[in-house]
Amino acid sequence: MSISFEIEGLESYIDEVIEAEAVWATALIEKEIAILRAGGLSDEGIRLRLQADFDAKGPIFGQIENNIKGHVAGLITAASAQAQEDVYQDAGIDTDLRQWVTVNRGTDKVCPDCPSRHGQIERLIDWQDIGLPGSGWSVCGPHDECILVLVETEVGEIVSVP
Repeated sequence: MSISFEIEGLESYIDEVIEAEAVWATALIEKEIAILRAGGLSDEGIRLRLQADFDAKGPIFGQIENNIKGHVAGLITAASAQAQEDVYQDAGIDTDLRQWVTVNRGTDKVCPDCPSRHGQIERLIDWQDIGLPGSGWSVCGPHDECILVLVETEVGEIVSVP
């Protein structure tokens, strides 16, 4: 499968995800407006409250931003993994066995799900069944920084990158 084909499909999927997030965000804002209005706040008061939330990335707009960032980051990770897979296949490299590498970026914290997988070797198809990095299987969801590497790659301790 060519990288350009996968990227075109991914672009379409990103559009769908952002559209779904926009629908969800609209419903969230409308719900907040209804709650504020039911509490007796004027239209100007509601506008000011929403503007303050937007400016501070408060509970409403902060959640909207985090959801969109999370989805887009997960999709970018998926595109990267697919491109890597295509490069391996084009080079004729056998990619059946993969090893889990736990990565933490800029922190010494790793989610509680990933360390037990560090160094674990499975076939790619089995990783797809039990959860790929960034696929949402773990508590870190699409923010998962872990990676799969070919078994020929030497793996040491948990990797920490700035």
